[in-house]
Order: sequence, then C-alpha cells, then structure tokens
Amino acid sequence: MSSIFKFAAVLCTLGFQLPEVFAARQPYDVRKIIDAFRHPQDDLTILCAHRGLKWNGTTENSRDAYFRATEAGLECIETDIHLSLDGHLPMIHDGGLGRTTDIGEQTGQPAYNPFTGQGYNPLVSEHNFTGFIENLHLRDEQGRVHVETVPTLPEMVQSIYETGANVVLQLDFKEQAAVEPAYWALKNLTNRAGVPANEWCIYKLQAKWWKNPAEFEALEWVQDAFASGIQLAYIPVYNPEDEASWDTLTSLKEFASTNYTISAEIEVYSTGAPLQPLQDYIVHNGTEQDTFRTSGIFYAAGDLVDFITSDLTRFDTANYTIPVDIHTNNSVFVFQENKAPALLDSLVGNKSLDGHDYRSDFDWIIKQGFQWVITDTADVWDAELHAQGKRNTSYLLNGSENNTTNGWYPCDRKQPRCSRCERRSWPCRYSPVSKTGRPLPDKPQHGQEPFLHTPGHVSEETVSDDPVVASTNTFNPEQLDRPQVTGMFDNVVSTDDIQDFGWTAELNDHTLWNGEAFSNFTNVPAAGPDININPDLVTDLIADINTEISRRANFEPSMLVDNSLMLRPRKWRSIESSMTSRMMLGDILTYPEMLLNNLKLPPFISPPCCGDELKCQEAGTHQCLPQPLVACASIIRMWQANSPDNRAFIWRTIYMEQQKLLHEVSCVWQCCHDFWHLHARHSSLIPVPLKHESYEKDTLIAAIQASVLYTILHIEEVASIPKHYVRSLLITVGTMTFSMMNVRDMDYCHQTDDVPTRHEWICNQSMWRVTSFCYALNELLHIAKIPSSGNGGGPCRRVHLPSTRSLWTARSNLEWQRQYAKQLSKRQLRDCYRIAHLREYAKYPGDSSAGRSWATDLDDWCLDHDELGTLIWMATKLDPK
Repeated sequence: MSSIFKFAAVLCTLGFQLPEVFAARQPYDVRKIIDAFRHPQDDLTILCAHRGLKWNGTTENSRDAYFRATEAGLECIETDIHLSLDGHLPMIHDGGLGRTTDIGEQTGQPAYNPFTGQGYNPLVSEHNFTGFIENLHLRDEQGRVHVETVPTLPEMVQSIYETGANVVLQLDFKEQAAVEPAYWALKNLTNRAGVPANEWCIYKLQAKWWKNPAEFEALEWVQDAFASGIQLAYIPVYNPEDEASWDTLTSLKEFASTNYTISAEIEVYSTGAPLQPLQDYIVHNGTEQDTFRTSGIFYAAGDLVDFITSDLTRFDTANYTIPVDIHTNNSVFVFQENKAPALLDSLVGNKSLDGHDYRSDFDWIIKQGFQWVITDTADVWDAELHAQGKRNTSYLLNGSENNTTNGWYPCDRKQPRCSRCERRSWPCRYSPVSKTGRPLPDKPQHGQEPFLHTPGHVSEETVSDDPVVASTNTFNPEQLDRPQVTGMFDNVVSTDDIQDFGWTAELNDHTLWNGEAFSNFTNVPAAGPDININPDLVTDLIADINTEISRRANFEPSMLVDNSLMLRPRKWRSIESSMTSRMMLGDILTYPEMLLNNLKLPPFISPPCCGDELKCQEAGTHQCLPQPLVACASIIRMWQANSPDNRAFIWRTIYMEQQKLLHEVSCVWQCCHDFWHLHARHSSLIPVPLKHESYEKDTLIAAIQASVLYTILHIEEVASIPKHYVRSLLITVGTMTFSMMNVRDMDYCHQTDDVPTRHEWICNQSMWRVTSFCYALNELLHIAKIPSSGNGGGPCRRVHLPSTRSLWTARSNLEWQRQYAKQLSKRQLRDCYRIAHLREYAKYPGDSSAGRSWATDLDDWCLDHDELGTLIWMATKLDPK
C-alpha cells in the first residue's frame, strides 16, 4: 500500500473525511489574529499548526514546514524553542538532538532510534549552536535526512518576513532561561507588513514560571516592552500537575484582568479532571472586566503515522513491534525520549478521572468549548471544521470589516485609572485617547536620548492608530539653496530630522522605488504648478551629499575618470591584451542574467542557502536572496525585455535604487565599523558579536553586489545613459568597496588555526570577492584614473585573492569544514593572499620551490581556482596605455 493511502487510512480511523480541496495562503492581518484569540466566535476555531505543517516527508520546525502551513491558509504556528550552550535559540522540540537531526551520522555515533529509545541523543543545552548544531540536518518523521539545517527563532522570523507570510507564532519555550533572550533577539525584527515580531510572536509560557501578573510584570524584558510601546501577547499554560501545587484559578482570573494576556492554554485531560474549574470559568463564569474569554488545548494525534516501506534512509524499528492498530482503545502512541513509544493512556495517571486522555478526541475538544487548538493535523482539522461551519476566517483578513477591536484595550476602560494599575498604585501609562490603547513609552529625562530604536516609534503624546504617521517636516522649495556640506551629518539624533530632497532618509521599506515622482511617498506633497524646481540644482545637491558620504569612507570621487570616459574600454599596448579584455568582457556581461535563470550565481555572490536549500533546488532559481538582490533581479527582468521604450525608465530606476542603497548603507557601515573597532579595543565588554550586526553585514554585502550588477548593465549602453547617473553609480560602488576594505574583518584570514563558522567565512569571502571583481573591472574599463596592473599599485597590495573552488562551492557545511581544515593544514603563509602575491608568483616559472616558500600555496590555488580566479589572473596580464 502506498504511503499516501496508508496515511488516508489513518485519518479515516479518526473519523475525518479527507479535504476535497486545499486552502491557499490568505491575506491575514496578524493584529486581527491576535485579537481573535481574545474573543470567541461561534463560527471560528483558530488552528495552530504544531511545529508547522509537518509529516508526509516534511521535517518539523523547519522553514519548509512553516511555509507549507502558510500556503495552506493556516493563521498560527506553534513553535519549540531551546537555549543552546552559547546562547542561541534553536527550534527543536525534544531535549535531545537525536530524533530530529543527523547528529549520529555527523559525529560517527550510533544514530538515535525513537522506536527503541537507543542511540546518540545528546542534549541541546549542552552544545553550541555556532559551529555544531547549526550544521546538523533535519530528519522527517520517517527518519530521512533533508538538506535543511536547524534554524533559530530569529532566522525563522526572518524567513517569515522574506516569504511575506501573515501568520502568528506561539512560542513554546522548553526552558525558562530561553524566554528573555528570545525577546531581545526579536526586538528589531518585523513581518513584511512592518508589525514588530514581539507583537505577533505569542509568548506561550508555563504558568508555573510566573504565577501572577505581579511576578510577570516585574521581569526586566517585560518592563522594556511596556516602556517601548510593544504590545506583548501572552498566553499562560496550565498543566494538570499545577492544580495541586498552587491556586491556578486565581492566577487565571488575575491574568484575565491584564491587557497583554490574550488567552489561556488549559490542558485538561478529561471532563471533571484537574483544571476543569479553569475551563468552566472561561466558558461560563467570566466577567465583563476580563480581557479574554477563550482557551485552547493540544490535540494529541500521536506520533506513529504514515509508515513507509521504501528502502530510503529511515528509522529502523529494530526490536520494536509497530502495533497493527495505532489507535489502541481510542488512545494513540507517542514517542518518549530514550524510551520506546507508549500509549498516551499509559502515561495519564491521575490527570484523568477514568484513565483515558481525551485530548485525542476531536468531538470532545469541540464540546468542551475550546476556541483554538494546537494540532499536528491542522490541514485535516481545517477541512472538518469547514464542514461544520467553524472556520470563518474572514475575521482575520486584512481590511475586512468585523466587530473585532484589533489591538490592546485601553487601560482606562471605565475609570480614570484602570483597576490593575489602581491595585498596584502604579501611574497609568496607557492613553485614554488611543482607540487601541497602545502603551506609551516613558518620556526620556532631560539630556537622555529618546527611544529611537522602538519599532514604529513616534514622538506624539498619544499614539495614532493610523499605519502611516505623516512627517511634520514639509517640502519647501526655498530650502533648495546650495547646502553647507561640511558637518551636515553631525548631531543627528533622529531619522525624522533627516530630509533628502523631500523624502525621509529611511527608505528601506522593502519596496522598489519606481523612479516616477517624489509625490508617490505619503509624507511628500506633490509639487503644485506654482512650484518650479530646478532639476540641475537637485542633481548638484545629490552629488554634494554623495561626495560627503564618499569622503567619510575614504573614497575620493576625484579618483574617477572624466564623465566622457566612464565605463569605456581602456586602450591596450598589445593585441594580446585587447583579446584578453574582450574575453573578460564576454564573461562579465553574462553575470546579471545569472541572478534569474539558474542556481549558478555570479562568482562574487554566495546564496544564503549555500546551495543546500531544497526549495531553491526545486524552483531552479534561488528563492533565498536578500532584499537588495531581489530588487536587483526585478530590474534585470525589466532590462531583459530589451525594449527601447523602457530603457530610460530602467536607468532612472537604477539611479534611484542605488541612491537609496548608498544613503542607507553608508550609515549602517559606519555603525558596523564603529562596533567592530569597539570590539577590538574592548573585547571584555562585548564578548560575542551581536546577531543583528551579522545580519546587517549580510545586507550591506548584498547591496554592494547589487550595485556591481547595476554597473555591468550600464556597460554596453553607457553612451546613451545620462552622465550623472553613471557617475553616481560608480561613486556608490567605490564608496561601498572602500568602506569594506576599511573594516577589521577584511584583514582577518588565517592568523590562527581556529576554524570560523561557515557563515563568517562566507561574509569575509563575499567582501574579498566583490572587491577583487571591482579591481578586475577597473583594469578592464575606465573607472579610476589609473589602473593598478601596470604599476602594482595600492589595490594590488590590499585586494585579496578569492578562495579556491572547493571551498566556495562546497555543497554542505561538513564538506566545507573538511576542505577548510585540509587547506589550512597545508598553508605556508599565515596571511591573506592578495593580488600582489599572484603577480609575484608569476615571476617564478616552472618549479615554485625556487621562489619563496609561500609560492607552493599559489600552486595549489592555481590547481583549484574558479572563474573569478581566472578573471583576476587575466586582469593582471592586461597592459593598458
């Protein structure tokens, strides 16, 4: 019997009918999903996909499982979060790594078998994520190893942003110590709609950790959320064993009076069992003052589903006999760590009145009055609830009209101060004006910086419900007098104060500037007929600002050639150089289209998936690219149309896009540069680089890569493009390249025997590769006034050679680690190889031993170079006039 039919048989034993059609992704509003958790609706049961939409060959807690859940139209995903030894937040359910990863195979230990409870199953908390857990591949429910590796919570949130999914997460923390790090890790992340992650990632915490609001609100991270205006969404989880230890009902009532608690999870095992009073209070006895009237529960489908009979890599059931009926006596089998699977009923004890765990009974859960359910079979539940008229998700849709209030309740619903603040003698920090009752941040004291990094921060006394807050700075043509450039960026305290030709400085809203008109932006009024703006004056203003930015990066625009020569081929002394230059140009001109057509990218770009992402392989193109390259790809598609009518629009669009990248990137590069130098001087103060610094560097590198691709697009048609467009683009590339060459990481190479993480190595290599490509481009075309090949100038001594092909194209982290260790052990020179070394190497023909000792390293490099290495070598052989 095929796998799909066996799975269908399992579902039929549960009394379910298979869905006739599958749902599609829905345009949900995450704030309305959060609000729906508070308010019961007779025709809506909220579904939370347990660890994503897993099974059927999809690994749990994976990007694939989460993507499938959103594509199936599900509104919520329940996650599992641990804290690794080095402070990361890997998304793994079990305490051990054995069942869901290939740790046994990677370490040479016996693979863990959940059917016997035997094999290598070390604890997540006892291992570092960096360099170890991050390299482990995920297993599906049948034991097959997939290409995807273990994600962290911030990485998963970033994946949700990148896919544009409108879904909320229930954060199920497996240990109390992981909660606060998660808050700080998510604080600067959002979804695609701009909603802060800490407002749609629901903190679903064990109620026994903080038994009442006073304990919870005293936490430093909670206080920070209140002060920052973050609308936390909290769900306490009550388990049967809690009832005998402390007053769970009083706890529930107290949390029901707070505006950040949106519901409660009540794991009652049978009617009348422990915690039944809590469920009765929610369904029958709640008061008008309660801020929520809902509860949820976990539907236990069991773990023994959909067995496969193929010879693919899978769990060996060994001495464990799979029962013929996996629903013995209406109970299900579940995995136990380091033990064989067991029936749920055998584990219940006194949690149920009759010894049966009813959480495997669909009808019982519905009759108990639970308004939301966590389930492994969310797609099946969706079909069944649709048939019963209980999946009216219109309440959750973006822009839909309904009776939900969408957001926090005002803290002072019926009196000058809310009862919660009154009881604690607190000042009431929530606005009576705001319809959503958003908490106001504490005003900074005199001389103290305002809260600049709060998502969506505005300085008004009350917070408006409008999604866009118009700037108070208006566009005044009379202010277009030639600016005083010197010191123009000094004493900047807020992005609201920076105006750039009428639009705000913070343009990275992840939408491509269409180049049409300034009036497309909300906070820039359209120019009326009585306003006459001199375009030349605007162009000069842009040029002055770009010059100031460039000089701060130690790039002097006067280094560039005259406008009439830009991007034109150089003149050569020999026919050999002329032929070499044409061969180089033929290769370079193919790079932009590589971004679109296949999995092979230009040789200075490494995909975030490292070629190991199943979705990218199936699509035939990389779906994982960062935003600057995604925008670049969309422009290249327009360029491919090759229509003379749209060329002017394309060049204008590139001009505006690279301007945006330059202004954003220059600020962040300066922040990263300062951070790295501070870390170098005061390593005791900052022992571990912050996660968001790494993310920013990735984005900056992508911005430079995109700008280089824009430059290549200009080469063939440079004569027909406005000169200030071309010059501005080259200033952007030069400024970004010089910025990279000035950071500490550019000079880090092999001075130690420590093996960096692959991500760190790729970041450094990406910087080296894009700068070395820019070196080759300058040798080929008129960019800087003086090329380097003819005189072995400064760039030859500073620009790094690209890595070997084996390292750059490694298909797995394990393969990369082996290659790195192998090549490191053979190196003679504990320094970074630069173009000057390659030029020096060329002086030793034949036996390299006649030269310096490091020349043997260049022998190995030549035998394992890639196409970028070939391009660099060809560039060094050019002989310009």
